Amino acid sequence: MKSIFFQLIVILLTSCFYTDKERIGSNQQAMTQGFINEEGSTIETRIKPPENFKRIEVEKNSFAKYLRSLNLKHHGSKVHLYNGNLKNTQNVHVAVVDMNVGNRDLQQCADAIIRLKAEYLYSQKLFDKIHFKGNEKGKF
Repeated sequence: MKSIFFQLIVILLTSCFYTDKERIGSNQQAMTQGFINEEGSTIETRIKPPENFKRIEVEKNSFAKYLRSLNLKHHGSKVHLYNGNLKNTQNVHVAVVDMNVGNRDLQQCADAIIRLKAEYLYSQKLFDKIHFKGNEKGKF
């Protein structure tokens, strides 16, 4: 079974619509300078708060704690598509979540967030809360 990964959530959402690849790369480098702990293995340990800021405490079993605790691939890992190919734009992420997305093109930007929320609810055994309702036009 191939293990494929998707981008860190915030970068993932913005990268779906942003097309100025050169500008993204330079912005990413400036934005991440000093914010990355290359040895960190989770979002919480890899991405450091800016100087003079501290990460707020969150409840042990909260969605925020779940997201902060997501396992990451080693620093510098590349983003792969569902089929194993490398994503064309490799300069729009600062970390890669270690999560299998299968071998079919079933997960896009918003789908990744929906999946993370569903996985969190499942891990908390909140099965009755795992549902997502679109509006009258079928959109969330």
